[in-house]
Amino acid sequence: MGMQDILKENLNTAVLLLDIFKNILEYFAAQENILLTHILCLPVNVANSLLNSFKHCKEGQDIYKNNFNTELLELFKIAQDVHSVLLKTIESCCLEGVNTEICNNFLDNLSDIGEILSEINVKCMADNWKSYTLITKKITTVVKIDMTAHLSKNFICLEKIICKNIALFKENIDSDKKTALQSLKISIFLVKVVIKICDTFWALLKNLLKPILKLCLTIYSGHNGTKENRDLYSNAILELFKPFLQKLCDESYFLQELENYNINDKNKFMFFNLLNNVFDVLKTCQNEPDIENLLIKFFQTVKLSYSELTFGINLYDAALVNISVCILILKCSNLENILLANVLQTNIWCNMLAVDIWCIILSNSESSLVLQTLLDLISIQQLSDFGIFTKRIENSNLDNLVKRIYKLLPVDCNKHIALQYPPNENITLWNILGYQNLSILEKNIILQNLPDKAFCKNNLNKLENFQHFYLSLQYLEANNLITNGGLNIYWLNDLWSFHKPPENILNNNIFKMYFTVLGKITLNNIKKLPKPLIMTILDQLLLLGCENEFKSLITDIIHELCLSYQEEFGPDQYKLYRILGGLIYPVLLKNCDVTKKIKIYDLIGKLNDSPAYKNVVKTVFQNAVDLQNEMGNFIKENFQLCLDPNYIQSIEKVSIDHSCTLWRRDAFNKGIKSKLSHSLQQTEFKEKIKSDDKTSKLNFKPTENLEFPPAKKCKMDEETPSDVTEALSSIKTEIKSLMKILKTDKMSPKNASQLKIIISQLQSLL
Repeated sequence: MGMQDILKENLNTAVLLLDIFKNILEYFAAQENILLTHILCLPVNVANSLLNSFKHCKEGQDIYKNNFNTELLELFKIAQDVHSVLLKTIESCCLEGVNTEICNNFLDNLSDIGEILSEINVKCMADNWKSYTLITKKITTVVKIDMTAHLSKNFICLEKIICKNIALFKENIDSDKKTALQSLKISIFLVKVVIKICDTFWALLKNLLKPILKLCLTIYSGHNGTKENRDLYSNAILELFKPFLQKLCDESYFLQELENYNINDKNKFMFFNLLNNVFDVLKTCQNEPDIENLLIKFFQTVKLSYSELTFGINLYDAALVNISVCILILKCSNLENILLANVLQTNIWCNMLAVDIWCIILSNSESSLVLQTLLDLISIQQLSDFGIFTKRIENSNLDNLVKRIYKLLPVDCNKHIALQYPPNENITLWNILGYQNLSILEKNIILQNLPDKAFCKNNLNKLENFQHFYLSLQYLEANNLITNGGLNIYWLNDLWSFHKPPENILNNNIFKMYFTVLGKITLNNIKKLPKPLIMTILDQLLLLGCENEFKSLITDIIHELCLSYQEEFGPDQYKLYRILGGLIYPVLLKNCDVTKKIKIYDLIGKLNDSPAYKNVVKTVFQNAVDLQNEMGNFIKENFQLCLDPNYIQSIEKVSIDHSCTLWRRDAFNKGIKSKLSHSLQQTEFKEKIKSDDKTSKLNFKPTENLEFPPAKKCKMDEETPSDVTEALSSIKTEIKSLMKILKTDKMSPKNASQLKIIISQLQSLL
């Protein structure tokens, strides 16, 4: 007898054995009021044989290499019949006095059979789980046995099947809708089974939290496909599961399990989605739990779920509304500290959510609470020393929160803020809040003080410390905000008249602050600037563009310039094309990240649409040989720069180490940097920059200071005139000298531009 004959005979023997089981079970099923204890281990042994038979049928094609298909089909049919008779027999049996071990073993086999059948016969699987729920419900009403171990195993089994079918639904919904919908139906059925089992054994759920929570995470694993597919999943699964989740949230032990759950990279998105839905159902729960720890856990999850929140499925908006409503109607201890800690986070999502939640809560609160919150935050802001020449993320976040809460105040409360914090004495604060709600008198007081405190040429030699320098910039910004871009052009000319700074100064915080404020003021005034000053500014931008942090602001300045000036620049027209082309490439496009590149390409596209600046685009294309195709496709609107999938996650890994220059002349000349670093942790935001007032002095001039290399000395540098008459006499002498020189030498376009600026300065003096 060959091997194939032996295998065939074994399969036939298995069929005969199952047929014997079937006859025995049919006999017992025909009896009335039969006790399960009378048939002892028969159900367990038959169930175990069925489990092995179904497994063999499932794996048969791989084992027999597509042989014995007829025998395998016959084996499956008889196993299916025996399975049906077994379930009917157990359903009809009386369960009094049943042995705990036998009962648990039988139910374990039914769970395993259900898992196997889910892959080979859906109808048979459904019958299996229907009988399972009936049998377990019957057991709980007749006998009291400990089923914790079995239920834990059963939930793991069900979670595994549901997880597999949800994955199949997501995988096939776009390519094979029929298969996807079949997987969805199986998931719906099994979720109903889970809910029925939990209702039956609700008292035991306290001991089954881990498998229950894992099942919840599977349900809320999310679907980031099309809106139609997301809605299909939500209506089919999530709406079905929502009442059960609400019932779970009424139990304190479930909320505590959520608070203690260990988040990792694999489950962070699922847990975020689950928490979002938990906050949604908590709004209508019967109990009123304290959500303090849940809120803390939520922000911990947000910090990890960085890239997931960029999915276009409104996760952010839903979480914002759900949490805000919960805070308004439920108790949340230590709320202000939790929100403030996340406002001072470097994680953008934590910060945005904390600020938005706080604003929604206050917008639904009494004006007295809004006012008191704002006063408390202003007090914290003024006590917190972030450093005057550092743009720390926490500082910007806090400024943003203060500004937004101020906008929530009614008009009468605005006056209270102005009385408690007079604008002229708190210029930095009001630069954040804005001057729209101040009276004309209050604005005029600030403007009248500007000549004494602002950063202009007559005052530069008198600067003694960093605070004065910083305050001068703040007053300039205040003037710009109040007058809506009506700043004196003479000041702007002086501010832009600096010599090329050394490379190690370009990334210094003081210079960054200087250029940031100057750039914003220039943007607001650019429509009023004379053409010679614009050429001076463009020359300076060429020097500054190599610093990556300046590129975005420089792009904005070029964009605003090209929108404002569509006419010819006269003899400087070709110089303008050359400078703009050189600014865009290589200064701006070299070594810039993808987000800045998109912004610059957009600028190139707009320049190409403008008849006055088409030559600039030609210059850029001639210089940027390596980027010609990319830029050309972008302009033709058939090319889109895509963000690297890892780009957003990479932002989160960026660490910021700040070091201040020791501002002493000897230290600066040697290039010594401070070893003090500023941590960005939320608990250390009150650090101070220590400096010796005697040694840390800065003599800042437009053309001679510690930031910028000194210009070549002339008589005006060596001997400062003592009065107006002497100064005018000196100017006359210099003009005579210039006229003599021009008799023999021609004036270059650059010289003419400089002369026009000088004339403009003299006119402004008059």
